[in-house]
Amino acid sequence: MVKAVAPEMRKRKRGLIINISSINGLVPFPLFSIYSSSKFAIETLSEGLRFELSHFGVKVVLVEPGSFATKFSENRKHPKNFGTAESEYKELTDNFFTRYRKTQDVSKIGPVSKVMNPKKVVDLLFKIAKTTNPKPRYKVGYDAFFFYYLNKLVPWWLWEKLLHKAYKW
Repeated sequence: MVKAVAPEMRKRKRGLIINISSINGLVPFPLFSIYSSSKFAIETLSEGLRFELSHFGVKVVLVEPGSFATKFSENRKHPKNFGTAESEYKELTDNFFTRYRKTQDVSKIGPVSKVMNPKKVVDLLFKIAKTTNPKPRYKVGYDAFFFYYLNKLVPWWLWEKLLHKAYKW
């Protein structure tokens, strides 16, 4: 998409590209390695494009959502033996999905829920599109802020220890 719109934006000397990444692009979690790496690629692409296109008046913005009530989990594809008795990771996936189901319960959307209404992301995208001088990055969702700053504040060895404890692995 960028390849299609960037030439016209350069010609007009203005434009706005909004890329949607994820907090998982900055803070990877176990069992999301492939997803996190694809989101990290969007982070890197956006940072490079922001510099390259700024000379032409084109702005590039990253939106980094946390957990929102979507069909993401339902639509996720798993490797062949994922979570089966034959998988070396069965214990890890069992522990993870037990916790994940509790924290991602869409029926509990509310002001203190860990899962939020995706309308918040849509509202943010609309706000960014109307802003004349948007920031380079926007985190959205309580967990996006929490995990981003927690990951920045604690040393890597403690972060990994916390993950091991949380995932019982």
